[in-house]
Amino acid sequence: MTISFANAKKPPLISEEKQNSAFLTISIFGDATPGSWTTDTDMTTTDGTTYTLKGVALIPGALKFRGNHEWTLPYNWGGTAFPSGTAVVDANGITIPTAGNYDITFNITTGVYSFVVSQVSFQVISIFGDATPGAWVTDTDMTTTDGTIYTLNGVSLIPGALKFRGDHAWTLPYNWGGTSFPSGTATVDGSGITVPTAGNYNITFNKTTGVYSFTFQTISIFGDATPGAWVTDTDMTTTDGTIYTLNGVSLIPGALKFRGNHAWTLPYNWGGTDFPAGTAVVDANPIPVPTAGIYNITFNKTTGVYSITIPPVNYQVISIFGDATPGAWVTDTDMTTTDGTIYTLNGASLVQGALKFRGDHAWTLPYNWGGTAFPSGTAVVDANPITIPTTGIYNITFNKTTGAYSFATPQIVYAIVGLIGDATPGGWNTDTDMATIDGIHYTINGVSLVQGALKFRGDHAWTLPYNWGGTDFPSGTAVVDANGITIPTAGIYNITFNKTTGVYSFTFQTISIFGDATPGAWVTDTDMTTSNGIVYTLDGVSLIPGALKFRGDHAWTLPYNWGGTDFPSGTAVVDANPITVPTAGVYNIIFNKTTAEYSILIPSAPSKLNYSTPNIFVTNTAIASLVPSVDEGLGNLVYTVNPALPGGLQLDSATGIISGTPTSIQSATVYTVSATNSYGFSSKTISIEIQGIPTALAYAGNLRLPINIVMETVVPTVTSNPVSTFSINPSLSTGMSFNTSTGAISGRPTVETTAISYTVTASNSIGSTTKNFTIEVYNEDHDFDGILDVNDNCPTTYNQDQADIDHDGIGDACDLVEINVAEGFSPNGDGKNDTWFINNLINHPNSSVRVLNSTGAEVYFSKDYQNDWNGEYKNTGSIVAVGSYFYQIDLGNDGSIDKQGWIYIAK
Repeated sequence: MTISFANAKKPPLISEEKQNSAFLTISIFGDATPGSWTTDTDMTTTDGTTYTLKGVALIPGALKFRGNHEWTLPYNWGGTAFPSGTAVVDANGITIPTAGNYDITFNITTGVYSFVVSQVSFQVISIFGDATPGAWVTDTDMTTTDGTIYTLNGVSLIPGALKFRGDHAWTLPYNWGGTSFPSGTATVDGSGITVPTAGNYNITFNKTTGVYSFTFQTISIFGDATPGAWVTDTDMTTTDGTIYTLNGVSLIPGALKFRGNHAWTLPYNWGGTDFPAGTAVVDANPIPVPTAGIYNITFNKTTGVYSITIPPVNYQVISIFGDATPGAWVTDTDMTTTDGTIYTLNGASLVQGALKFRGDHAWTLPYNWGGTAFPSGTAVVDANPITIPTTGIYNITFNKTTGAYSFATPQIVYAIVGLIGDATPGGWNTDTDMATIDGIHYTINGVSLVQGALKFRGDHAWTLPYNWGGTDFPSGTAVVDANGITIPTAGIYNITFNKTTGVYSFTFQTISIFGDATPGAWVTDTDMTTSNGIVYTLDGVSLIPGALKFRGDHAWTLPYNWGGTDFPSGTAVVDANPITVPTAGVYNIIFNKTTAEYSILIPSAPSKLNYSTPNIFVTNTAIASLVPSVDEGLGNLVYTVNPALPGGLQLDSATGIISGTPTSIQSATVYTVSATNSYGFSSKTISIEIQGIPTALAYAGNLRLPINIVMETVVPTVTSNPVSTFSINPSLSTGMSFNTSTGAISGRPTVETTAISYTVTASNSIGSTTKNFTIEVYNEDHDFDGILDVNDNCPTTYNQDQADIDHDGIGDACDLVEINVAEGFSPNGDGKNDTWFINNLINHPNSSVRVLNSTGAEVYFSKDYQNDWNGEYKNTGSIVAVGSYFYQIDLGNDGSIDKQGWIYIAK
């Protein structure tokens, strides 16, 4: 802000510096001084040599010292130095670089001068009142640079009153009020100044003159996107100092900032990142403007919220007016425009009559046009109305600049509504469109549906609310975004749907017989029945000689009108002559709307029922369905079977088809299927065999077999069709055999074994199954002497006599190491105990035996004794005397006595 000191009063002189009229008047003069180059500002002196001037307000510029308010030399001084130096007569002005309040001294004798910034304390001036932030309680201080003009920027005021006052007190004369707003001259002790509108204000007050003003801070846009680029601010407007606006400003691609008072002073400098709206941030980067255009800009200085939007364009209203229009000569029917030149009105309902184009619902020229041509031409200002010869719906265009107009009959395109879902021809991929004549009621006739679900939807999309489902069939009310409608039965349907109410229906086309052979003659249709909209039947109808046709919906509308040449059956032809019925009777009639095949037959029993047979199936595998052939006769057939089919298979009682997945094996079994109607039946026997993987393979548990004993043959049980073959792993032990045809185990095991685990596999052409068990071969008579091991004194050596010479429980056949010495013998030649017997000594071939008498003399010695000593003394032929003798036995002949003792020799 530029501050002018042109009218500033000179500060009061200090008392001892009273001006003395005897001295030369010295003043400062120049554009840096309060009086500029117009009025001198006088200095004071007490001695006519040194002159001073206290607290003078200077601004950047230049000044000179001069005498008596003139340029008369030598009283005209300039200089080059600042803030002090020596003035030179008639030199250039001294440059003042910085605005401020200065104390100046100047010596006219030496030329020495100085400029010192004043230390000035000005009176406090404040605003006070219920319109101010502090109300009538706290002052809000203003600022000053000269003690005269006081300012306060960006202060928030509310409706109310305020006064200016000094030093926070009501002391007169420093208490001012006023009557004018937003500017005026304050009066000492006047009433409070009324502030009518809340806002953020900049306030100025001149304490000397009383002049005051309340203004809003200037907020502008600045930047290369603005009209002034980075050179000139473009100011916004405000009514409250808070919200600033700028409408219709032309911006180009670039950037801009909001700033206060045409300066970058913080915090009044805002940028931002968002476009076209956001919250500005102090000292942030400029807001990008991506697109050139005319914009309306708003900015809230308090919250920082801004918007930069393209304003809506308000074009002149052009309308049609006249008795051919919906509003007749009373109400205008407005047209639309996107450029203010070409106006359109689509789907306008006009009647025979006349109309004119006019602007702003008035006849003001030149905005009033008529014409002579129809349906197109060039309108003329203030001409007669344009004649509309035919009532209808029109699309109207009018060029306000050239006057060219046209009236065209529109091609009305209604919204598409179609069917979609797995019940429809297109599945969930392709819509099947319905037809409409009014955009409300939609129909589709003769559409083939299958079991599944479907929905109605608009324009081939799921966009809500044009997506309808429902719960009811064959009719109901569709609901937006509901689940698909379930179609329980395949067939050819006529479908209706009301887009407004949601009401829908699925029906089959009515097919009837009509003609003089029928009950209704050529007057009344006799309706047939259908369960799928394809095959139609009529049972037990009474016909007389004459003719008949099949037709749809009780009308002759093509292509639903069929005749034919053959009787009692044939293929009908669209629009052909009627079918001749030669004989009266009660008939059953069948007609296929799709193939046109028909039959007109007198009822009869079915015949020639046939199925393929025999049949072999596999368990757990779905069979190829058995489909019968039959001459049906007339009347609905019912199929039955006896006995009941194998588990998993079933007979369709309506079609006779046998299907399913068998669950268990069985051999070939004969079944009788019958097809029956009201007039009789036809039967067929069929064979069904169920093969499968062998199951339930079992043996009689684990086997424990005695060795060398012929075992009882073990045969497994198994369920198998076809017959199984068997294998075993590992191979059976010696003496046993395995039958691969029956899985039987037999034989006489000859090798003792522990329990061995075996796996038997039963296999056929379908698959295999296994069984695990163990076989143990045990032996209770290991020496095979006929005495069980538990009773045998030598179980490992054949010894049927169980001899045990030493009675130690170990049979002699096993007791081969222990020697048993006879305690005596009688060598008397009687054949009993004639020699000394030492049992088992023969098993010690290196042994030696010595016999001593009671004196210790040796009477016998032998190596490898053979139980043959008869008491002979040392091979002398003499027998030793009866008595006791001491023996020693050295089993290894190693000099070590292993056994010794006494024997007795008797006679």
